[in-house]
Amino acid sequence: MSVPNRHFDHIVVGAGSAGAIVAARLSENPAKHVLLLEAGPEDRNVWSKVPLGFAKILFNPKYMWQDQETAQEPDLGGRRYALPAGKVLGGSSAINGLIQVRGNPGD
Repeated sequence: MSVPNRHFDHIVVGAGSAGAIVAARLSENPAKHVLLLEAGPEDRNVWSKVPLGFAKILFNPKYMWQDQETAQEPDLGGRRYALPAGKVLGGSSAINGLIQVRGNPGD
């Protein structure tokens, strides 16, 4: 998508949960122009809407960033571990296998 000759007051990179909320809050001011950028497509894959279906798209570079990994972990023999992250509108929250973890009220 091209946006020629436009001025934006705010540019938010990444339309995951946090980025989308930040962009929405910033755009509540009608005097401000907000651009929300997302590298991936809208999340329309059926496997992201089925419990644990994310396993079918986990290694698909269209929907997941494939090059993320931890730093070397000294306590694990210097190994690195893959950190797959969602590359769709909604980020990793859109393709988390429909898993919800509630916080402990005591925390």
